[in-house]
Amino acid sequence: MKRVLTGLLLVFCMAIAACGNFGVPTAEVTATPSPQESVAQVPSPIDSPIPAAPSTTEAQASITVGGFTLDEIYDLGAIGCGMTLWRADAQSAAPGERVFTLVNGIEEDSMLMKLNGEVIRFRRIEHSGEEFFDQYEEQTFQNNAQDIIVKVVVAKSETMGEIESIAIPSGTITVTMGGEVVEIPVEGDAGC
Repeated sequence: MKRVLTGLLLVFCMAIAACGNFGVPTAEVTATPSPQESVAQVPSPIDSPIPAAPSTTEAQASITVGGFTLDEIYDLGAIGCGMTLWRADAQSAAPGERVFTLVNGIEEDSMLMKLNGEVIRFRRIEHSGEEFFDQYEEQTFQNNAQDIIVKVVVAKSETMGEIESIAIPSGTITVTMGGEVVEIPVEGDAGC
């Protein structure tokens, strides 16, 4: 039934088109603009009064937080007393295969992170909370260029671990760089 109605409608439309504009005086017929004329009258989006957003590399920048293997930590001379943090989702990796997100020794300006493929050294500018192995429950670090801030908040274990260490069962590293913020859940340890 649907096909029959569609076919009849098509035949009817073709018949009207073949007959032309009957019953309408010629003087009243108005010219229909061609498709090209219609398109020419529509304002171009290029001529739009809305300005385009400025393109800056800072607005498009992103933060890639890398990590250090144990060999890299040795090569950087960052081995010794201090704190190491790794991503919480990497906890199941064997200790020798673990990638460390943050390394902070007990010397001044000894915190290291790998951001956007570059090893960056930071100095502690603020701290609060209980001290353990020259680390604190809350620490804020800044790079020498003063354009990156790293805030570290950790919860330390109340019991001492093996070989003069304290486990850090949970924490967060917050990196602020170029107006962008990245937050990473971490675990780790501190010791000497």
